[in-house]
Amino acid sequence: MKRSKWTQNILIIASLIAAGLAMAEATRTAFSTQVTIELGVPEKVWPVTIAGVAVHFRGVVSYNADAEGNGTDNGTFLYTAIDGSGSWEGRFSGIATGGLVSNRFVGQGSGALDRTTIQGTYVDSGFVATLSGEILKH
Repeated sequence: MKRSKWTQNILIIASLIAAGLAMAEATRTAFSTQVTIELGVPEKVWPVTIAGVAVHFRGVVSYNADAEGNGTDNGTFLYTAIDGSGSWEGRFSGIATGGLVSNRFVGQGSGALDRTTIQGTYVDSGFVATLSGEILKH
C-alpha cells in the first residue's frame, strides 16, 4: 500500500513526538563511590553502594600495558544487589596512562533493576577505584 507524502510526514512526526515523550519520562540518578581493588584474587567480590543500592561487585578484565603502564583494558562486570533482588550486567573499556586506568562502562538491569541502565566512568589510581555516573530508569 502506497502512502502519500503527507501521511508519511505525519507518521514521522508522531514517531518523533512519542520518542521524545519516552525520553522525557526517563529519570536519572547520579552516583559516585569508591572501592579498593585487589587484582589477582580469583572470584573476589567487593561490596559497594551505588545510588542507594548495596551491591556485590564482580568483574573480569583484560589489561594490556607496557612497562610504563600505558595500554588498554576491557572486560565485563556484574553488580548484584546484596538482597538478591536484581543486578546490572555490562561491559567496560578504556585506556591506561602511566598506570592510571580510565574507563567508560554501561550495563543493563534485571530483576528489581529491570528497565534501568547504569553508565559512567571508572578511574583506578593505585587500586582505589572511583566509579561515577548515573542510573537511567526507563
